[in-house]
Amino acid sequence: MLVFCDQWLFLYIAEVNGLFLDSRSVEDIPISILPEKISQVSYQALCLIPAMLSDVPDGKSDWQSSSLFALSAKVPGVLI
Repeated sequence: MLVFCDQWLFLYIAEVNGLFLDSRSVEDIPISILPEKISQVSYQALCLIPAMLSDVPDGKSDWQSSSLFALSAKVPGVLI
């Protein structure tokens, strides 16, 4: 996911950490059920920002993670 905020572009990588049907936790959800109102997906997003030379003096990293804009949400399955 890309987020544009105050003239800055941020890259987010999301990890699914929960699937729910009728508010009950499940191991998996068939794709055909995701559009149904009973499905929800919980996720946590990791923000990647350009690495500063002071943070990685060896210069081997282009990006670093940041908790500047930490995201965690439970959304309807149709949004996935």
